[in-house]
Amino acid sequence: MGTEIFLHSAWDAYCERLPLRKEQGRVDPVTKADPMHLGRDVWHLGSVVDSIADAEERLVGNGYFRCGDDLMSAMGLSWSNTVAPLLDEQEFLPVWRAAELLALIESRPLPNERLASGLTKALSRQRELLMTLLRKSIELREPLEVIVFEGGPPNA
Repeated sequence: MGTEIFLHSAWDAYCERLPLRKEQGRVDPVTKADPMHLGRDVWHLGSVVDSIADAEERLVGNGYFRCGDDLMSAMGLSWSNTVAPLLDEQEFLPVWRAAELLALIESRPLPNERLASGLTKALSRQRELLMTLLRKSIELREPLEVIVFEGGPPNA
């Protein structure tokens, strides 16, 4: 289980600024499997990121978040049982539900005994990034598109 979350006003603007190149007669299996991933069928990003942490922070700042179920599980939550029921029919998280989810996450800190491990430091960072995107959604009064995946996000 995992998720991808989009704040479309920021994500679409970010994608428009990136150098994009169209594949010449080659099908990109990622975008074909998930055509709305970048909002294009056979386009892909023509840039490479320096590090995963920097990339995650930059992407959240530009309206995109993804992770597996380990973050939610560490807080006693899950994408399928906690978040999916909050979504509307189009799989968007309404602003008022984003506020509810933010409050729930804030009320469930990661267990202290795990904070010394590298995994928990990574989960703590992901938790902060998720809360940042939820706050941005609330501030802009824009719903988030949330895609909950069985088995994790594509290319996880």
